Amino acid sequence: MKAPADAKAEPNEGTFPHAIAIRWGNGAGAMGFVQGKTNFASVKHDFTVTGDTKVTNETPDRLDATMTMAGHDLKGFYQKRKVGDVEVTCWTVSFVESDADLAAAHAICESLSK
Repeated sequence: MKAPADAKAEPNEGTFPHAIAIRWGNGAGAMGFVQGKTNFASVKHDFTVTGDTKVTNETPDRLDATMTMAGHDLKGFYQKRKVGDVEVTCWTVSFVESDADLAAAHAICESLSK
């Protein structure tokens, strides 16, 4: 996986048990990862609980979402990928404001299967 040089791994036990996250910079950048089959229903349930996140696009392997925080529109995603024979889901733990940051998050996720 290609991640920023200052990235550090940590547990991320939110929506998915046994997940990990990598954080970089001042902690504003973060991606989550979990092995095994995942279900986007749990993610969408969390969105309804918080009420601040909306699904903008959904396929069987990807869920795109937006949220508004402190007047800023933020973007994020959850994506299922195959790494060898293992299903891995990666997602933006920290939603991002710019398309460039979103593209960088996608590149980290895509680097898992290279």
